[in-house]
Amino acid sequence: MMSFSNKAALAALMAASGYVLLLVASPALVAAEELYQWPLDLSRELSSSFGEYRTGRFHAGIDLRTGGVIGRPVYAAADGYVSRVRCSPYGYGKAVYIQFNDGNSVVYAHLDDYSDEVRAYVRQNQHARQTYTVDLYPQPGQFPVRRGEQVALSGRTGVGPPHLHYELRDSANRPFNPRLAGIKWPDTTRPVIRVALVTPYGPVGTVNGGFTPETLEVVHQGGGRYTASPVAISGRVGIGVDVMDPGNDGLRFGVHILRLLHEGRELFRVQHDHLSYDTMHNGAVAYHPFFLDKGRFLLLWRWPGNASPPYSHSPSSGWFDVPDAPGELVAEAVDFMGNSATLTIPFRPEKPQEGAVAAASTADAPGAVAMACHGEWLVLTAAFPSAEGHAPELLAESGATITLTRFLPKTERTWEAAFRPEQSGIHSLRVHHPRIAPFEETVHVVLRGSAEQTLALQDVRLGVKRDSPYGVLFAQARPAQNTSAPPVRLLGTPWRIWPENTPVDAQIDLSLPMPEGAENPARLRLYRDTGNGWRYVGGRRRGDRLEASVRNFGVYAVLEDTQPPTIGDVSPPDGYHAQTRRPIIRATIADVGSGIAEFTITANGKWLLAEYDPDENRLEWERDQELPSGEQELIYRVADNAGNVTTVRRTVQIP
Repeated sequence: MMSFSNKAALAALMAASGYVLLLVASPALVAAEELYQWPLDLSRELSSSFGEYRTGRFHAGIDLRTGGVIGRPVYAAADGYVSRVRCSPYGYGKAVYIQFNDGNSVVYAHLDDYSDEVRAYVRQNQHARQTYTVDLYPQPGQFPVRRGEQVALSGRTGVGPPHLHYELRDSANRPFNPRLAGIKWPDTTRPVIRVALVTPYGPVGTVNGGFTPETLEVVHQGGGRYTASPVAISGRVGIGVDVMDPGNDGLRFGVHILRLLHEGRELFRVQHDHLSYDTMHNGAVAYHPFFLDKGRFLLLWRWPGNASPPYSHSPSSGWFDVPDAPGELVAEAVDFMGNSATLTIPFRPEKPQEGAVAAASTADAPGAVAMACHGEWLVLTAAFPSAEGHAPELLAESGATITLTRFLPKTERTWEAAFRPEQSGIHSLRVHHPRIAPFEETVHVVLRGSAEQTLALQDVRLGVKRDSPYGVLFAQARPAQNTSAPPVRLLGTPWRIWPENTPVDAQIDLSLPMPEGAENPARLRLYRDTGNGWRYVGGRRRGDRLEASVRNFGVYAVLEDTQPPTIGDVSPPDGYHAQTRRPIIRATIADVGSGIAEFTITANGKWLLAEYDPDENRLEWERDQELPSGEQELIYRVADNAGNVTTVRRTVQIP
C-alpha cells in the first residue's frame, strides 16, 4: 500500500468539508455502472472536456475542479501499478501514470505531490541526475496500487489554476473518452450553437455569390432547436459550427458528437471518442484556422491530411454537393451525457452570374484588389468605390501553364475570383481591369506529397517536407511593419510569412540569415511576434543562418538576448543564523528575453533539490534533507535559453 506524509493527512482534513458530504452518495450511485473509480472525493465538476479546442491541438483528457484547493487526495481508478512518473515546471507538471491490469491506463497531472514511496523514488533520481525535471519508468512491480488507494495530491503544477487532469488511455496508449468506461458527471444542459460557417470548395463552389466563406447568424427557437439565416450556395460547400456545451460558472466545454445531415441522411460525423498523440496536432485543422477571430468553427468536413480519430467516422470527406432544388442542411450536436441541439440551415441553389450586373462605371476613382487564403485556395476580391459592370480578369501563370479566369460579381461594387493551384511551384497572379492599377502577386505553392524542398522567399528559407502541407501550402514573405516592441535587441529584418494562420502538419524548417552588428553572435535566437509580444522560438546555427522547426507562419525575427536573468527576493539574507537545519531557501527569478532554461541552488557545492514555479516566478528548495552544521555558502544560479547566467551568493549559519 502507498503511504503519505503528514502533508497528505493535513490536506485530507482540509478536504473533509461540505465536498465530502456532497459526494458520499454520488460515487455510490454510479459505482456499479462505472468501470473505473472517480479519482476525487468531491462533487463531479469539470473545467474542461475531452477532445475540446486547444490552440493547435485537442485536449486529451477531462479536467476536474478541485474547488481552488491544492492538496486534494487523488485515488487510483483501478488495480495496477505506477508505470511512469514525470516532474517538470511545465506542461503536465507533476504527473503519475498508472497501468491497469485490464490493459488500459490513466494519467493524473498537475499534481502537488506523489505518495511517499513514489516521491522518494523521484527525489532519488533527481539527486542522482541533479535536475528537477525527470521522466521516469519504474519497474512494473515496483509500485503496485489497488483501486481506491490514494496515489497523489492534486495541485497546480505545470500550467493553469488548481485542477486535476484525468486522462484515460487504451492499450495502444491512445487517450479515450471517459464515457466509454461508463464514467458520468452531472450535465442536464443542451449544447449551445452560436454561429455557423459556410465555405465554398474553392473555385467549384459559391456562397451568396462569392468564393469567401460566410458566417450565418442563428436564432434559438427553443428546446435546443436553432435556425440559421438562409444561404444561397452552388457547387460544393462545407459547414462549420461554433458550438459549445455550457458548464458551471460560465465554463464552455466541447461536444461529444457533431454531425451533418441532409434529408435525414448523415453526410459527415465528428465524434470525440479516441485521440492519438501521433495526430494530436491535427486539432489545428479541426477548427477553421483562418476564421478563429469570428468563432471556433468545428469543421464538418475533413481537411486533407487530418488523420485524427475524431475525423475517421465517415467515409466521405464531408463536402456537400448542392442539389438543384432548395432544401435544408441540419447540424446536430450531442454532448457527453446525450443532451442534443440541432441547427437547421435553409439553402437555395444559385447560379453565379458571369455577366455584367450594372452599367460600366465612368467614375475616375480606381478599385483595389485584396488577396486572402481560406485553406486550399486563394480568393482575390476586387472592390470598387461605385457600381462596376466590367468583370476583372485573373491571369495565373506557373511555368508554361497559363490560365485566365473572369471574376464573378458578388455585389455591384465587389467582384471575386478563386485560385486553386494544380501543381507545386511559383505562381504569378495578375489582375487586369481598366479601373485597377497593375496588380501582381507571386506565391510559392507546395502540394501535399510533393518532394521535400526548400523555398527561397527573399531572405527567408522554408524547408518543406512531403507531409508539411495540409493539402496546399501557400507562402510569401515580406518585411514586417508595426511589430510589437521586442523585449531584447532586434537585429536584421523582421519577416512576415504569409498566410499567418496557415496550418502545418510535419514541421517546417524556417531559417533567417545571421544579422550583422551582434555584440555576441552566440546569443542570437529566432523569435515570433504573436501580436501580444515576442515568443522565444530558439534556433540552431547552420553556417551563416539560424534555423528552427515551426508549425506556424507569422512574423519572425532574430533577436539578441544579452540580458541575464534576474534573481530577487532572496531568502535567507546574507549572514543569516538559521534556527533549523532545513531553513527556507528561495528566490524570485525571471527573464525578459529567451526565458529561463536552467536553475540550481547549491550549499557548499552540494546540489539542492529546488522546485521552479513559472507562474509565480518562484524558485524554492524542497527541504528534503538536512544541511550540515556550520557556515554554508548558498549559490543561486539561473541561466536563460540564450546562455546568459546570473549568480547570487549568500552565507547562512546552520545550527
